[in-house]
Amino acid sequence: MALKLKWLAASCVVMNFCGTVAFAQAFGIEMGTSISNLEVKSEIGNGKFEVVAPVTHSEFESYLVNSADSTGVCMVTGIGGRYGNDSYGLNVLASFDKLDAALSKKYGKYEDLDFIRNGALWRDSDEWVMAIRQNERVKQSVWSNETGSTLPDDITEILLTIRAMSHDTAWIHIQYRFANSSACEAALSKAGDDAL
Repeated sequence: MALKLKWLAASCVVMNFCGTVAFAQAFGIEMGTSISNLEVKSEIGNGKFEVVAPVTHSEFESYLVNSADSTGVCMVTGIGGRYGNDSYGLNVLASFDKLDAALSKKYGKYEDLDFIRNGALWRDSDEWVMAIRQNERVKQSVWSNETGSTLPDDITEILLTIRAMSHDTAWIHIQYRFANSSACEAALSKAGDDAL
């Protein structure tokens, strides 16, 4: 019996550790990874690809990377599942808060952007998601060196954001920006200019 309890406790520790690795490693994708080393589902264009993430999280349905030939992967994005019939935003906010807490535990201080713009038309509580859809409301958490976060050397910024596609359907978007992102963006911009 004691051996079973020890095994169960060890399993729980491993599972909890594995759950945080998804955030720490940007879904198992490292800065500078060559796109040829990832399983690409589709090429979206302008250096953006939908990929199969080596490590997944139950909140997110698809994973995108930005990559240039000269830099490798410079950004990883997780696209969350849809929360429909949620005009008040209660369900998507509950999931956002859980992710926010997990990221805060891992990376520390962050900037909380939670406001509705002056002059917004969609102000009522049952229009919460619609205000997001119309860019009148912002719900985002930002981890960066500027906000006092404790980030790995290869990650410069993490953005956790609620986005919406209709008046009552929203999803969660997470983006990891790597330290090579400026060089990557410059390379992609040059490639675009060269095509002219």
